[in-house]
Amino acid sequence: MDTDHVVETYSWKLQVPAPPRLQEIGARNAFEAVVDMDHRTQVSSNDLEVNGTYRSIIKLKIAWQGAVKKRVWATGWLIRDDIVITAAHVVYQTDTFATEVRAHVGDNGADSIQGLQRRYGSRVVIPCAWQDSQEVVHDFAFVLLQGPFDHVVPLPYEPTPSAGLNDIGVVGYPADKPGKQMYMEFRQVDCSLFEEGQPLAYGISTFRGKCKG
Repeated sequence: MDTDHVVETYSWKLQVPAPPRLQEIGARNAFEAVVDMDHRTQVSSNDLEVNGTYRSIIKLKIAWQGAVKKRVWATGWLIRDDIVITAAHVVYQTDTFATEVRAHVGDNGADSIQGLQRRYGSRVVIPCAWQDSQEVVHDFAFVLLQGPFDHVVPLPYEPTPSAGLNDIGVVGYPADKPGKQMYMEFRQVDCSLFEEGQPLAYGISTFRGKCKG
């Protein structure tokens, strides 16, 4: 085994089911903010249906330890029909951590389609490096669901281009838009990953609740 690529992780079990009548708020103390002009557009409901372009992008509703009848929402995407990847900061921070996670496929707020599905998370895994330092390069987490989603194709892995002008998209559920619906923005971004250990950065508008993808 190549120990240079081993990542130490921290994991904990989640409670199921979530308590009722939870109030939804944006992602807790998130550090994203809209920059410059807002060019985001609402995703078509057709893209959330079975075989839709963004069917595998997930709305997460998360209850925190110590929070009473409050739930933050965030964005993740399926890498397996029962595993969601999201940002670590939406499930773990220095003073608290997620105790319950509910994942929604096809969630379009008040206009949700008939194909809406819900699954509860059973376990969360984060890098130990995020727990120790909370550096942005370690800001990712995995949520194992109690069961797989039906009729959803997980997003395939694609290598990130090392440099050059590329079409970069941000798609998810921002907390500053009404209706709790999915929005997107795509832009050509000149990026470089040649600096070792540096994450991909871009100037596309985002907001707490909408993790980058």
